[in-house]
Amino acid sequence: MSGKLVLNVAKNLLFLIAGIAMLFLAFRGKDLQELIADIRQAKISWIVFSMILGFAAFVSRAIRWKILLEPMGYKPKVTSSVYSIIIGYLANLAIPRIGELTRCTVMSKTEDIPVDKLFGTVILERVIDLLILVFLTVLVVLLKVETFGNFFMNLIRDNAASYPKIALLLGIACVGFVLLLISLYILRARFTLHPWSIKIRSFFLGLKEGLVSVKNIKNMKGFVFHTFLIWFFYYVMTWIVFYAFEETSGLSMVDGLFILVVGGFGMAAPVQGGIGAYHLIVSMGMGVLGIDQTIGLSFATVLHTSQTFLVLALGVLSLILVYLQNRNNASNQLIT
Repeated sequence: MSGKLVLNVAKNLLFLIAGIAMLFLAFRGKDLQELIADIRQAKISWIVFSMILGFAAFVSRAIRWKILLEPMGYKPKVTSSVYSIIIGYLANLAIPRIGELTRCTVMSKTEDIPVDKLFGTVILERVIDLLILVFLTVLVVLLKVETFGNFFMNLIRDNAASYPKIALLLGIACVGFVLLLISLYILRARFTLHPWSIKIRSFFLGLKEGLVSVKNIKNMKGFVFHTFLIWFFYYVMTWIVFYAFEETSGLSMVDGLFILVVGGFGMAAPVQGGIGAYHLIVSMGMGVLGIDQTIGLSFATVLHTSQTFLVLALGVLSLILVYLQNRNNASNQLIT
């Protein structure tokens, strides 16, 4: 086993352990029997509706990706885009942040589009989504100043003991990054003509083309519409689960936006599928809204589990359909 493989395995195990640790913190001190009883009494119809909206968000994201690729001369099928995106989310359940590369690899194989150009558009998507999350955060702060302030005060208070370790890790990371930049600058002449250097430059050229594709979008209205639609689906699929529990059914639509934002922070954590981080941060957010912590944790568990199940089911189905599609394409090429 190579050193790089060992390092990757160790890193992913570390992320998994971190997720499990946060899951433990979320469930620590809770009455599991009460938690199970709360989950059992949840109204399934609202949860199913939330899952349908989750799938709709996948489709809308797939159409937006197709719009981004068209300026570069590629017109992939929407189905290929949907399969690739869902398989990417499935991969994230195993290895954090591998989903972006996975979806590009799947799309490349099904639609014969260079991975570097695909990856550039995915990075562009992530930048846009980050900007929207920041905008929604600012909006929630303006709408619920006191609630958001209490949330962060609780977050700071509950994690104060970890600050020295976090500061030390950040310091080590910064020093290592600076040393890496210095080394690359000193040894730059050796790498200029190396085959790997040429491949890396070629990759970044394709990456740049994907990133700037937004300037050449012909269907800008469609791009903006689906960007709005993706986040609208995210919002509604979160908010309607309030009605699955009697204790949360009285929360407002603005409260739904607040939970969407704090849940977005949890899903952004570098752990498999946001496990643990989402449960911990959403249950804390529910507590700030005046909801009992056990009910808040039940809500987070139901919403996260239902969406994870959706990804697992659709991900396996997408893998099968992509395999069949690629096999048919290979057969057709042999015939011609």
